[in-house]
Amino acid sequence: LRIRGLEISTTEKEAAEVTKIGGCEITDIKTGKIRVTLNEVRSLWIQCPILVAKMIAEKGSIRIGWTQAKVDMLQARPLQCFRCLEQRHVQQNCKNNVDRRSNCYRCGEQGHLARDCESKARCQICTDAGVSAG
Repeated sequence: LRIRGLEISTTEKEAAEVTKIGGCEITDIKTGKIRVTLNEVRSLWIQCPILVAKMIAEKGSIRIGWTQAKVDMLQARPLQCFRCLEQRHVQQNCKNNVDRRSNCYRCGEQGHLARDCESKARCQICTDAGVSAG
């Protein structure tokens, strides 16, 4: 689930408590960090059992603190190897010679994490293949 439109004082823990609606225990869920977009919209993702996620997403919005936040069901992501970053296989089955584990997932450079990256986003696979991304 993606929850967006959070109030500035809302914490990840408070946002995660929406899963109690479906009888979900706090140990059954994972949350991301609250992110702030350029236009100051605060959002985070929550991973929880599918039945609970569907129940919450069907509401369309939910009250968290003083705010009525929007709720969206995120699509399942395809398998992606965290070693070479290509799709349709996982790291344990990777036969690729390229190791991109130490690279930033946003720009492809080494030495920092994607959440701290201020560089322009670019696809490492496309760049290595010599084609333009997008």
